[in-house]
Amino acid sequence: MQALPTYLEPDIFGFDKETVSATPLDEYMGMVIESYLDAFFNILQKDPLAYAINYHDGAMRIVDNMAAVKIYLFANRKTADGKKSRFSCKISRTGF
Repeated sequence: MQALPTYLEPDIFGFDKETVSATPLDEYMGMVIESYLDAFFNILQKDPLAYAINYHDGAMRIVDNMAAVKIYLFANRKTADGKKSRFSCKISRTGF
């Protein structure tokens, strides 16, 4: 949706119509992504309950990191997630 410069109002991303109409599509998408990242950064700076995670770390490391910053989970949740992570989400009961 946001990939089409005329689909959403440019001020949603902090752009003006003239800039959007004069910007090549690839550059426009870069500007959109940058506005998303700026919004994420601002939220992380202002909201003490916001926590940035890196999906590249994998699910179990994310859970460990969340626990380290005092985001409490049920004690058995981590064990259940660890068991679940060994199976395919598309074909249940099929292990890796």
